[in-house]
Amino acid sequence: MGDRLAVDVSRASDDARRALAALGVSPAESLPPAASAFQLTALPARFDDFISATAALQHELARSYQHLSAVFEITERFSTEQDPQRIETDLLARYGVMLEADAVYVVSGRRCTLTYGESRGDLPIETIRSLSKTPAGAVSRETSEELTRTLARTFAGAHVLLGRLVAGEDDAKLVIALRDAGRTAFDATDRLASETVLVYGGQILRNLAMVRRLELSALQTVSALANAIDARDRYTHGHSRRVGWLARRVGAEIGLTESRLQELEWAGLLHDIGKIGVSESVLNKPGKLTDDEFEHVKSHTRLGYEVLRPVSSLEAIAEAALFHHENYDGSGYPTGLRGAEIPLVARILRVVDTFDALTSTRAYRSGLSIEAALKVVARGAGGATEPQLTWVFVGLLRRMLRERPPDFVREFGHLLEASGAA
Repeated sequence: MGDRLAVDVSRASDDARRALAALGVSPAESLPPAASAFQLTALPARFDDFISATAALQHELARSYQHLSAVFEITERFSTEQDPQRIETDLLARYGVMLEADAVYVVSGRRCTLTYGESRGDLPIETIRSLSKTPAGAVSRETSEELTRTLARTFAGAHVLLGRLVAGEDDAKLVIALRDAGRTAFDATDRLASETVLVYGGQILRNLAMVRRLELSALQTVSALANAIDARDRYTHGHSRRVGWLARRVGAEIGLTESRLQELEWAGLLHDIGKIGVSESVLNKPGKLTDDEFEHVKSHTRLGYEVLRPVSSLEAIAEAALFHHENYDGSGYPTGLRGAEIPLVARILRVVDTFDALTSTRAYRSGLSIEAALKVVARGAGGATEPQLTWVFVGLLRRMLRERPPDFVREFGHLLEASGAA
């Protein structure tokens, strides 16, 4: 039998020889017949080992793919999200899914929050704090093993994976992922994926915090510019601030994103920035303007655009400054755009700017009451202003007149007092 097996092997194709070599079987002709028979007898067991190793490798590759997919999903999901709380909540939910955890907790100071899965009970917050000399998010390497053992005992032998989410200089949080006892323990692949996602997520949150600080600084600068503009026209003090406030509320009514709402508010604050180049004597003239003077005033739209255009992040705001006097029917200035040709931000500004101008007192006329101004704005729907936006605005103002939210009273208290309705 051994001789016959040796002959069979010697006649094997090159592909078969390579397959046997991969399994650790030497070519039969180089071995004694008995050895060849022994090796062939061992082939099934070796083949089973090969299949098992292949299956394990495929499983590991599938897990790695899942982890990479989670990172890509986080990147895509958070590329436009601006709310840090929503980002953190979504991040930790995806983190739990990626790790196939039964529960994920976040510890910050004395506060513990379940962010994924079902509660396994209360965490021993004081124990966590006592095990670390530093804030909870900064559990040291020396104490992490002890903390892991403590948590495993607390949760009936559950498998524990600790992570750290650093969202800011003073905002480090301890992330605790749990798998129930009886399930597979967390391994090196899980730990690597955990660190990758939490480090990346923390970077997103820190970048967003930095952007928020820069935005706040920019908004303070923008507000200072708006105040400087309004100060040149003593009859419209606070006009830019009110237009920005109203524009944001209209945007919220029609469901714009937070970033667009911020854009609207800034556009309202800066829509008249071009008046920096308009003579104060013309701005504050008590009587009717001459044709030349009116053309001079109209130039503020183009001047505002030229002032804002060099700042790439203010492109939409620059367009709003240029087109906020365009009319829906095409009769406005500076270019005579009509309908949807006019950018949405400028169309919204046209409505709220008209309203605030009507309620502002000038040297040659008194400002209208809120209700009287709303009637004038409503009559302009389809002419000066877009009908749908006009009705949204009118409805919004009338609702605020009924409900009197504090910020509305703060911005328009002077009109409410004048009408005896404060």
